[in-house]
Amino acid sequence: MDKKIFYFGAKYKNVVMALSIASAWTWAPALITSTDMAANKGILGVASFIIPNILALFFFGWLMQHVNKDILTASGLVNNTILKNIYECSFIFVQICCIAINITAGANILKLTLGLNYYTTSLILLIVTFAYTLIGGLHYSIITDMWQQIILIIITIYLIIVALFATKTQIFKIGTFSIFDFMWYTLILFSGPIMDNQHWQRSYNTQRDGTPYRYGGFFFGIPLICLSLLGAISGENGNYVSIKMFSGFNLIVLVIGIMMGLMSTLSASYSAITTLYYKNSNTLKTGRIKMLLILIAAIAVVIFNFDVTALWKTYGTIRIFFAGGVLWMVFRHLKCNITHLSIKKCLKK
Repeated sequence: MDKKIFYFGAKYKNVVMALSIASAWTWAPALITSTDMAANKGILGVASFIIPNILALFFFGWLMQHVNKDILTASGLVNNTILKNIYECSFIFVQICCIAINITAGANILKLTLGLNYYTTSLILLIVTFAYTLIGGLHYSIITDMWQQIILIIITIYLIIVALFATKTQIFKIGTFSIFDFMWYTLILFSGPIMDNQHWQRSYNTQRDGTPYRYGGFFFGIPLICLSLLGAISGENGNYVSIKMFSGFNLIVLVIGIMMGLMSTLSASYSAITTLYYKNSNTLKTGRIKMLLILIAAIAVVIFNFDVTALWKTYGTIRIFFAGGVLWMVFRHLKCNITHLSIKKCLKK
């Protein structure tokens, strides 16, 4: 495999990787959800969603500091062929769901706001992100993610300023903090980076340095906090609150911000799929064929325009289940490091 395209160990500046990590972790539905939750449940209510999102990146960054730099994905932590295949198959399912959730949400938002055709929009978004990731691999994914997160941060800060000046009543909806919601979101969100090769691939490229993930949590939190404040001052209820708040130019700006979150996740998913069944003998052509196959699979799912919530619940349940196994392998790997045993010999035990 040509490491200059997919895995190369080039050391980016921490701020570049942090912005890229934050962008890959930013899903289009999460941007809408943060505003809706704040509008319906208040600032304390949405905190149960935002805090676990940020802590998930902190935790993963800490966890990866204890994994050998030469291990590309979680499947590299186990020598058992059956377990390795189970993980790889579950990863395929996770990536297909990840792409489908973001495309379905994004295309429906564009249909709702701009009247664009769902299927045409879905295909364009899938192919555009596929094209630049196919050409430039992980490097293009990291660089475009960085700029997309910068744009998203600027947009959300702009929108909250506009909303604050436009809103007659500056009363924030406080709401109540739900421990149950916090624990549930923590379980789902912490399993995300652990189960997803998007973040194993990026961690590999940081040489297992946890600093970009700590910074990434900060950069990720800015847009969600801004959008949550929008919901808290909106005086609205129900779904798509942020879309109801704006019209004309500002609505287009909002949609652009949502597309930034969507495209970064798609690019990261395409790049991550190249790590599937990775072997040193893999070629650049093999990696690109994997990307093409995941694109075809995603198109097949997107055609049905499934309910995003149902997809997310299915995806989250599978992710939690397999993330437990991955965590077990990581801590087993950590034990091997502590006992100073050969990793290969230790993992055979």
